Amino acid sequence: MQHLQFVPSPEEIGFIKSIPSITFCKMHGLGNDYIYINCCNLLHSSEANDFRIYLNHQHNLIEYCIQKLCHRTFGIGADGVIFITNPTPELLENETNHHQIIHCQMEMYNSDGSSGEMCGNGLRCVAQFACDRLVESGKIKKQTLEGGQLGYRINVQSNRGKRLYQCICYEDRSTFSKSSPLMVEIEMGNLQTKSVNFSFENNSNSIEYVEQEENSIRKIIFKQYLDCEIPLYCLLVPNPHAICWVNEISSQNEIDNTMKAVDSFPLHTIGPIIENLKQLFPNRTNVEFIETISAQHIETNDSPLIKSLKSNCILSARQRTWERGSGETNACGTGAFAVSQVLYLRNAITNSIGNIPNTATVRISLNGGDLWFRYHKSNPTSLDHIQVNMIGSVNYSHTGSFKLSDYQ
Repeated sequence: MQHLQFVPSPEEIGFIKSIPSITFCKMHGLGNDYIYINCCNLLHSSEANDFRIYLNHQHNLIEYCIQKLCHRTFGIGADGVIFITNPTPELLENETNHHQIIHCQMEMYNSDGSSGEMCGNGLRCVAQFACDRLVESGKIKKQTLEGGQLGYRINVQSNRGKRLYQCICYEDRSTFSKSSPLMVEIEMGNLQTKSVNFSFENNSNSIEYVEQEENSIRKIIFKQYLDCEIPLYCLLVPNPHAICWVNEISSQNEIDNTMKAVDSFPLHTIGPIIENLKQLFPNRTNVEFIETISAQHIETNDSPLIKSLKSNCILSARQRTWERGSGETNACGTGAFAVSQVLYLRNAITNSIGNIPNTATVRISLNGGDLWFRYHKSNPTSLDHIQVNMIGSVNYSHTGSFKLSDYQ
């Protein structure tokens, strides 16, 4: 969403015009596109390519410049900007991470200039960007991974520096290609099971706000759109998401047919209403509308990785996302991660966790393509300590340079 509220002074405009040319790379994960600005020494760049330092990290000016860059008509156009920076190990919450090599850190901004917490599609692109440059310089080597796949291991610091994500950049073909999708897997963490409540927690609008915390899923009813009751599954991953199955929307009156299917759902009307419900979500929320769909068949031209994912698939869903600060996007990785968890948990609770294979995948179909989530149980009969990994494609779009003065 393009909302220009802050207007810099003539002096600040002059300051922006003095900033040197900045190099960038445009990449997307399933159409969720970002402008990537490399400022990492290990990846053949430096802090001099970070235009924020020239703005003395002034929030209003950074927000203004990012809005200009992301504008689809007058800028480069993107869902946001991601800076690839030098790692800051001292920010990591888990001390054991300090013993691992950190290749880079990502710092994300939404298209409205607001600071983002986490982006799964962006993280996969950062991992591939880092991988290609580390391979080129001979700093990492190809490994044989589980299942006989070939690939490279990359560690990326994210979530505002607090967490280290372990990533795998697969080599599904004989060579890397910048004109076709590459598959990247990232370790997302454990399935959220600390507090799971799929019953309705409120039957009115009296609830003041949703007390969200990691490892907790709550279900509430949103009643502030026409005469509809819209159930929302609320969780953090670590950014906030509110998820709705369109077939669960109810009303005392007849529901419009457009609300009965994800692809016709009035997302651009209802999405921003729920996103900005400050009485429920003080920091706003991402919103997903979903429906379950049938599984995919294995095709003869599928890569070994895709064949493996399809053969282990137990659940599939179609998803559209209204992303906090950006509007509808072609893909939302953390949103798909949240949806996959709710799908997996509902299935486990309904059919018993013991009936689910130790390794199972969940497919989420987004506007831009499919994301896969691999669930691995450490205990066949327990929901505790189930590791979840995200697997999806990334693409290079183009590289170039810009001067911020070109977008004033």
